[in-house]
Amino acid sequence: MAWVLLQQVAVKSLLLIKFLLAARILGPQLFGVLGVAFTALAIVESLSDTGLAQALVQRREASTPRELGGVWTLQMFRGLLAGLAMFACAPWIAGGFGIPESAHLVALAAVVPLVRNAVNPGFLLLQRSRDFRSIALTETSVLLLDAALGLSLLAAGMGPVAILVGGVVGDALRALVSWTLFRCPIEPHLRWREISGLGRFGFWIWGTSVLAVLINQFDKLVVARWLGPTQFGLYQTSSRLAQLGIVDLASAAGNYLFPTLARLHHQDPAAGRRYFYKSLALVGGATGALALGIGVFAPFLLNTALGPQWLPAAPVLRALCVAMWIGALIAVCVAYLRARGWPNTIVVAVVIQFAVLLLISYPAATHGGAVGMAAATAVAGFASLVYMLYKARSHG
Repeated sequence: MAWVLLQQVAVKSLLLIKFLLAARILGPQLFGVLGVAFTALAIVESLSDTGLAQALVQRREASTPRELGGVWTLQMFRGLLAGLAMFACAPWIAGGFGIPESAHLVALAAVVPLVRNAVNPGFLLLQRSRDFRSIALTETSVLLLDAALGLSLLAAGMGPVAILVGGVVGDALRALVSWTLFRCPIEPHLRWREISGLGRFGFWIWGTSVLAVLINQFDKLVVARWLGPTQFGLYQTSSRLAQLGIVDLASAAGNYLFPTLARLHHQDPAAGRRYFYKSLALVGGATGALALGIGVFAPFLLNTALGPQWLPAAPVLRALCVAMWIGALIAVCVAYLRARGWPNTIVVAVVIQFAVLLLISYPAATHGGAVGMAAATAVAGFASLVYMLYKARSHG
């Protein structure tokens, strides 16, 4: 657990520095244009998520080189097709957000899926073996290069392109490390029938990813399309600050909890349930305190870190703090349900969340603007959380 926390402190500190400096230099409008590329990337990657990496971690028995080769080949096809789709559809994606000037950034971001999916499966297996030290050192090095290069190019006057270039180079470093330090023997092949057992679990992970991206990016699409690049920049920045300050802590805990709970479930399900509820209380208390602190000091934090031009984001940041706190609790529930082998329960919970969001997003955005949209995401997340807790208790 210590290495997971150390990784999060190092990685999130670097992310925060990179994010704040980029936002301060670019300003709300240009940062909103850059946000389209990152949002499009998140959508494409989630829609193409095979779920096989999580399946490798959750299964009881070790994977063979043949299975690992099939997973790697499928991942490479995923990255290639996702990248080509982003590059070819860049003008239409930018137009769909109502910010056509972001098309060149979307096209550049198309390189990312291919580089990320080139990672050797040995790096994925580090989580299964709970080698959090190696993961922490690798991810910290990747982000250090990403932030240093991106900010240097930004200071040199490259504009939003600089941040994307830094990200691509950082992802390339992760792939290089995976093939040099953590390489495992694989037998690449196209007979994906041989990994059908992994695919059955992965199917539910894919379903969750598809629905999750609709929820996590739907609010941003609505704000960008209806309120324009400046409001989108304010919303995107508030969302990222709240995520870095609140929900990423729970995501880090989830990375530790998933393999830990999976192992406990195989050994002693009752102990796994107790560990889940203890973790939920601990994460909920810690992230709740962070959400309250960020919400109370929102104007001061924005003015100090980003300048007075970002002060209009304060009400949005407060509303998103509540939404992200609920998201932190959901992250712990997701780790437990996946560890128990119930990914279908997560899919149903996300369907409920998206249905609620669809019902209330239009009146929330039209009457409350960006703040209303942020509040709508909190309400929808709460509905999903209630269902997950109910199923976790009833299954127990």
